[in-house]
Amino acid sequence: MKIFRNRFRAAKPFLASLLIAFAAAVFGAAPRETTPDEVRQLFERNSPEHPRLFLRDFGILEQARQTPSGAALSGRILHEAGKMLEYPVVERTLIGTQMLHVSRTVLYRVNTLTLACRLSGERRYADRAIREMRNAAAFPDWNPQHFLDVAEMTLALSFGYDWLYDLLSGDDRKAIEEAIVAKGLLPSWENRSGNWWIRGASNWNQVCHAGMTAGSLAVFEKNPELAARTVARAVNNLPIALRASYFPRGAYPEGPMYWSYGTDFTAVLLAVLTSSLGTEFDLSRAPGFAETREYMLAVRAPSGLAFNYADSVGDIGTGFAQVFLAGHFDRPDWIPPRMQEDLLSAGAYRREDVSKEGNRMLPLAMIFFRDYRRPVREAPRTYFSGNEAAVPVAMLRTGWEPEAGYLGVKAGSPSWPHGHMDAGSFVYEADGVRWAQEIGWNNYDNFLSRGMKLWNTEQDSDRWKIFCIGPFSHNILLIDGQLQAAKYKAHILECTENSVVVELSDLYEGRADRVTRSFRLNPDRSVDITDRVAGARPGSVLRRQMLTGAAATVEQSELLLTENGKQLRLSVDSPVPGTWKITETKELEAEWDTPNRGRRIVAYEQAVPADGRLISTVHLVPGSTQEIPAGVISPGSAEKWAATHELPEFALEGEFTFECKVRPVRSRAPEKVWKNGGVAVCRDERNYFLFSFCEAPAASGGRRFLELKQQKDGRWGAADGIAPGEHRSDFRWEYGTDYRMSIAVSRTAVTGTLRTMDGNEAAKITVPRTPGEAVTSGRAALRVSGLQIYFSEPERSR
Repeated sequence: MKIFRNRFRAAKPFLASLLIAFAAAVFGAAPRETTPDEVRQLFERNSPEHPRLFLRDFGILEQARQTPSGAALSGRILHEAGKMLEYPVVERTLIGTQMLHVSRTVLYRVNTLTLACRLSGERRYADRAIREMRNAAAFPDWNPQHFLDVAEMTLALSFGYDWLYDLLSGDDRKAIEEAIVAKGLLPSWENRSGNWWIRGASNWNQVCHAGMTAGSLAVFEKNPELAARTVARAVNNLPIALRASYFPRGAYPEGPMYWSYGTDFTAVLLAVLTSSLGTEFDLSRAPGFAETREYMLAVRAPSGLAFNYADSVGDIGTGFAQVFLAGHFDRPDWIPPRMQEDLLSAGAYRREDVSKEGNRMLPLAMIFFRDYRRPVREAPRTYFSGNEAAVPVAMLRTGWEPEAGYLGVKAGSPSWPHGHMDAGSFVYEADGVRWAQEIGWNNYDNFLSRGMKLWNTEQDSDRWKIFCIGPFSHNILLIDGQLQAAKYKAHILECTENSVVVELSDLYEGRADRVTRSFRLNPDRSVDITDRVAGARPGSVLRRQMLTGAAATVEQSELLLTENGKQLRLSVDSPVPGTWKITETKELEAEWDTPNRGRRIVAYEQAVPADGRLISTVHLVPGSTQEIPAGVISPGSAEKWAATHELPEFALEGEFTFECKVRPVRSRAPEKVWKNGGVAVCRDERNYFLFSFCEAPAASGGRRFLELKQQKDGRWGAADGIAPGEHRSDFRWEYGTDYRMSIAVSRTAVTGTLRTMDGNEAAKITVPRTPGEAVTSGRAALRVSGLQIYFSEPERSR
């Protein structure tokens, strides 16, 4: 057994360069090295005038703006740039030992304002960007002790300097040039103790080399020897991170959120090399890099949320790297229809407060937009990173529709950068609900401000005391409540189109000789998870736990989860009896943890028998909590969640009441969207009264309420055409619950009423009507926008 384990020890970082050479020999394609002399010759041969970073002709922006995504994003850029005009410049402040928030805010502003200037031709945006750059150039330094701060600030000033070159005064050019060299490039050579990133294997390598390369190319003529050396250093050392981050099939070991960070800056590096020197030195041929976009397609579940392992948020969106890679590799299928919708939504998004760092890299996507409306092929339903990946992962799905079954499984080591103690963890979705969740990323500032050793991954580190990072929040196997062994790595022994087997033995060293976990995603979207343990101490407690946001109840030997009118039933097959336990997360969180309200840990505990062996299978079976009645009307579909269903047999005029039995089933729109649905009096598509369930976006609290409002001549306004009055009720309706909903018109008022099925009034809204102005006649209609609602038993009475 020991021989088997030693074969799977994680490779040490100092072997990275050897592994690159080996990968090149095996796979044939690899980046090529360069020299400062070659870089200098390429620069002279291309003779790049400004602009030289990302593009050579601003006319490309107008071409991009002709695409739907480009038109949308240009509107967002101009909106945010307009708000930035009046903000004061950023002050140099530190949080702990970092000023990364400062650098990112400057990068966000310079990218946005500079693009706004070139899109609109208005000098005011350039002047504001120059003021920000001049201020940052005057900082005493850019905090080289935390070199990410230097890298992002250097990129900010380099981009603005290059794109606004003809608008800069002589003094401003000189000040920015000197700052890029003295506070950006030179510290990358002189600050030896802080420059471990040069040959590092994490995202620091990608981010810092990109910033230094952009700075070098922007001011190349001012110090050609330094610039050429810096560019050559980046080209020759980036493959270390590319190999660690994408080999062999594109999966990113730090999780999908940090994929966006590291890959955004890798895309920056490839783009500026190509535009300035005419080559990217075959860096994009690094093994696995050309497949990494497929990883990001797979990591996104049917709900739209990511499989957010490691330090990652669930809502990762679509950004610069995705757009760049689709064009770089000529793969329009990497921007499928759902992501095209995301790009349009991102362009349509309007933030009121843009004073701090936002999506700082998104404006750069404007440079690379293409028309993605060509037919696309469906991506594979199974993705496996390959067991040679630094952090092996697998993602399986039954389809690409919102209700599909989805299973994401993670192996790897807790000690990898941004790693969690989560080997063998998983996420699971079915019926549009994420039943097994991951918390993912939490803001680091709270932990760092307490002096916690957040980046120490030793077994006794403070890192494992943080709830969202340590073992007690993850969907894993625990033995006697002990930590997994942080120094070891779990491997995926097998991955088929519907199954995954994970070898976990090393992680439970000293508590069991052999531990494996097997997953199977069945065609009916159910999942079977089998844990096999051998050589454990008799009497040890094995705990299989899962984080969920669903309500949980124990029903005899089974556990029932319910959420949004859906259900998941968990049962266990095992020769050894056990007990279900439900624990609210607040009972497990320490004072330094961010509260995870509405979440709980469900777990099944068993004692190891005398022979030290235990095999148990947990079945997760989705299904509706109630039978759907016959005769149901359900407007909309998975593809079109905003719809109207008119009932021509119900002509409404005079005084009347129209009523339906209704059941709000689930949300079927993105979290950012306001959702509503209910019964209506519809004169035509632009004129109707609607009594509806409403749900606010998550960013606005996700509150649920009722509203009676009118659309008149295509314009919403709850009080338009009627006397002022209350038009909302704070009644919190529930998914999966049946109600009776009615809208009534009299000579003096319009009234919406919601009753429970036993006839009790839950809410009533009455608004006075103005004769001749309110919509009080037409046809009965059922309207939904972002909600799935079942309507049945429509009735009309006078």
